[in-house]
Amino acid sequence: MSVVLVACGFNANGQLLPFADTLEIGPSHNIPDDITEPSIVASGNKTVNVLFAGWSDTLLEIDGRLYLRGADAYGKQLVLELPKDQDPPHLFIEAFGDHTGMKGVLRRNKDVLFLVKDLESGSVKLNPASTNFEDVVKITVAGNGKVCAVRDRNKVILWADFDAFASQEEPEETFDLSDRTSEIIELDSNESTFTFLTTKGQVFTFGDPRHNNLGRSSEPHTLLASEPNIVDALDGVPIAHISSSGWITAALSKQKDLYIWGGRAGDEELVEGLSGLESGEVSLVNLPNGLDVKDVAVGAGHIIVLTVDGRVWAAGRGENGQIGVANTGFQSVWKELETLVGDGKAKKVFAGGWGTFIRFSGNSE
Repeated sequence: MSVVLVACGFNANGQLLPFADTLEIGPSHNIPDDITEPSIVASGNKTVNVLFAGWSDTLLEIDGRLYLRGADAYGKQLVLELPKDQDPPHLFIEAFGDHTGMKGVLRRNKDVLFLVKDLESGSVKLNPASTNFEDVVKITVAGNGKVCAVRDRNKVILWADFDAFASQEEPEETFDLSDRTSEIIELDSNESTFTFLTTKGQVFTFGDPRHNNLGRSSEPHTLLASEPNIVDALDGVPIAHISSSGWITAALSKQKDLYIWGGRAGDEELVEGLSGLESGEVSLVNLPNGLDVKDVAVGAGHIIVLTVDGRVWAAGRGENGQIGVANTGFQSVWKELETLVGDGKAKKVFAGGWGTFIRFSGNSE
């Protein structure tokens, strides 16, 4: 096995490890609702990618094929066959969905395929969209149901709900940022806000300003929360990657420093550094021994961090094992996960809902 995917966390729908005896991992009766220790859930000869991780569904790309797990796959692992004229799965950019499950995938040629489930026959497949999604390069769905997409590299479009987006109805808002920023290369969302990253390393946010979810001030009135504006605290700090979910957003700098903000106001339990943040402030994460950060992923209440030495750290909610320890509640300080697989050095982390994924592979990655 040259590529291995390890996971832990909430598994009640079989979204981490399916319940059916279709995998060479173990008998179904040994698969629990919660996987409380990092366990191997998939492997491939060349590639294993997590394209979508949600509350109830996971979409994997393994060696050029798409595999759906979870509620929409009836607790099993289903191979998603593509229309004959479609590109192979490795040419897909990403998948998108909400708390109800995965909704569809976006191809590199900017076409959209929607997940279609037939309850009578039990079939699940991807169908090309009947409406035009020309030049759409990024799609995300927030917890409040709003859908955001990026078109033509730097036009940000917002729809009130998924049905309006899917039918390409008149959007709620359209923001043309071509005169304000460079190409948008990452887009993410949490319960009530949207965050995007540009090629210049700038981070913009918009949405609900409560709970410091924007990481910036919405005052004066020229910096409306409902319109994309730069996160001032990170202006001048080139950012390489963003991740957002629940009530938290993270930004990883090109210098391998990690910044976080958010954390629902009123919650007694917050990840270290989020308590006491004022509007417009972000927190610099201090890992033990000042470790540099290679990757970060945010779930619905927990954060997973990969350091440059291949070690994995976690903080936040842990009731379902998503931070790699059984019978753990909220972990406010950073704890290292025991993830010795292969050479023991992780290469990438993913998170979604109450689940965590860690990819291990050969030294060439």
